[in-house]
Amino acid sequence: MCHLKKLSGTRWSARSDASISLNNNWNEIINALSFIKNDKSEKSITRSEANGLYLKLDCLETAIMATLWGDILERFNKTSKQLQSVEIDLETVVCLYESLIRYVLDLRSMFDIYEERAINKSGHKTYQEILKRKRKLTADEKRVGEINFEIRDSLRINTYYAIIDNLHSELERRKFYYDECIQFRSYLMSLSENIRPKTVMDICKMIGTEKLQELLPYVDIALRMYLCCPTSNCSAERSFSALKRVKSYLRSRMTDSYSRESIKTKKKQTVAIQQQITDSFETSNSQNQFHIDLCQALGEANIPNK
Repeated sequence: MCHLKKLSGTRWSARSDASISLNNNWNEIINALSFIKNDKSEKSITRSEANGLYLKLDCLETAIMATLWGDILERFNKTSKQLQSVEIDLETVVCLYESLIRYVLDLRSMFDIYEERAINKSGHKTYQEILKRKRKLTADEKRVGEINFEIRDSLRINTYYAIIDNLHSELERRKFYYDECIQFRSYLMSLSENIRPKTVMDICKMIGTEKLQELLPYVDIALRMYLCCPTSNCSAERSFSALKRVKSYLRSRMTDSYSRESIKTKKKQTVAIQQQITDSFETSNSQNQFHIDLCQALGEANIPNK
């Protein structure tokens, strides 16, 4: 039986689960889409959607990308769970990032392996022909130095290598923050007990005195942000009686239905507040005085002139 996982926009693990489910049920999904697109009893829009998905999945390029992302997301998901552990320390974090970096770099030379796995999965040995468009040249340009790759080389260089390089640069950037924290901790531990700073203010002053801003830029920024945060004694905001009804069942994600419900709720709140303000006005005396003045005016108008 084919078990598919829904892609969630809020949970990172759902992406790994969805990719694993897609790779494990690849042939079943292809057969199901083929059956739906040829089923005359289905609606035309359903058959059209199934045909579009079938054409996208039933090719060698998609099989390569699905296999690659399945391995990457599975490895990243397991590492992410380990990074979220409450007992983890900075050194372990750096080691995990270094292992991911080495893993991503090793993938760069494994295109042939993923291509072979995709051929066995999809049954296709050739790539789809792509219509190549020629770029229009300006008056002072010539077609010198332009490189026209084959379909396989274009996928390997422009897509496969681009994914690996972007992942590598992003992992290096995130690892740099933790390297700075470890270096800062080692620097503090190297100081003698009598000159080691005791408070956050002392640490911030020491960074400025020793001119370590360029060496530890993010630590310096974090310390200054911490010292500049204002304090507050506010525990909760006062809620009006008309504001007690809060829609919390769609708080996890912003959708169109949530936006419409929010607008309706705000309108009801505004009407309720206006009703409270209107009821608070003392209008009884004004109405009585108006009736008295009106009766007097009408009575004087009915008296004939002598």
